[in-house]
Amino acid sequence: EEARIIVDKCMTASRARVAAKKARELTRRKGDLDPVSFMGKLKQTFPNKYILLIKGTETHDLNQLEMFRQLEDKCFRIYNNFTVDMIDDMKILIIPEEYFPNKDTYSEVLNPAVKYDWVFFHGLFSHAGNYAAKAGNKFNKICFNTSDFTNNVYGRVTGGHIHDHIVKDNVDYCGSFDAWIFGEKPEKGFMYYEYDTVNKTVTHNEFILNEGRQIYKTISHKDLPCDNIDDLIKSIFDILSDKSITALRIKVSRNDTVTDTEIQNLVSASMKFSNVVLYKEAINVVKDKTPSELLDEVGYVLYECKTEKDLQSFKKYYEKGGVTATGGEPLK
Repeated sequence: EEARIIVDKCMTASRARVAAKKARELTRRKGDLDPVSFMGKLKQTFPNKYILLIKGTETHDLNQLEMFRQLEDKCFRIYNNFTVDMIDDMKILIIPEEYFPNKDTYSEVLNPAVKYDWVFFHGLFSHAGNYAAKAGNKFNKICFNTSDFTNNVYGRVTGGHIHDHIVKDNVDYCGSFDAWIFGEKPEKGFMYYEYDTVNKTVTHNEFILNEGRQIYKTISHKDLPCDNIDDLIKSIFDILSDKSITALRIKVSRNDTVTDTEIQNLVSASMKFSNVVLYKEAINVVKDKTPSELLDEVGYVLYECKTEKDLQSFKKYYEKGGVTATGGEPLK
């Protein structure tokens, strides 16, 4: 029995590796294909497998799913509205991103008395960080909680919208298969599951890393020899010699002491590479210091004028005709 379990685990891992290899090879070639051709190639690569396209953010998709209608068949399905569907022996709840005023619209399908084998979604959950909270206050008011799916799903709740891979309770954000911008987490790939439809249990749950993913790397200017242009260019070149790095961002904090020479070298060096950007951080707002302390840091003294005489002594700093803070006569 122990040997059988080991063999089963090896077979499961092998199937996952084969799926990952096919996906990586297909992704490397997708740059030469238009979206419809790519999706058609996906069907050929995984024949007789179900491919579900679920409507995403309105501003992203712009009804682009309609271009794939020509591929639609029993195994290739497109969902623009929330739907309860059957896929072989599995009861599936599909939740695309729709713009209802609140979650009441889903009250019937989220009834704990109704059980689903799996849920696929595109949208927001409250645990997805500040982004979810901010977006939830904008046009799309729908923001789910993991508790919405605690007692009504045998398998998992799997979906997208957040580009990072995030797991909480029975909800999996797959994350994007590849990186496309700085600041994203480096783990990119897809989820691989095996599900026992008889016993209603997930027998395998694994995140498959996309080993061919693009990497957007960020480093601090402190880690580079910015005082010498030749050494700086060589250091950048050495970093980019790692072909897995798609782009490099050099970050400069305004709280750091940076000389004019270092800034000039950074600008000059970054312009020599098409995939290098120089980024200056936003100002950090200091909230725990008084105005007097802040002015003192930059060499100013804050003087409090308590009388009209005090104000008159600073009249050269006022425009003629201006009214003083104490409500006195206009300055002449």
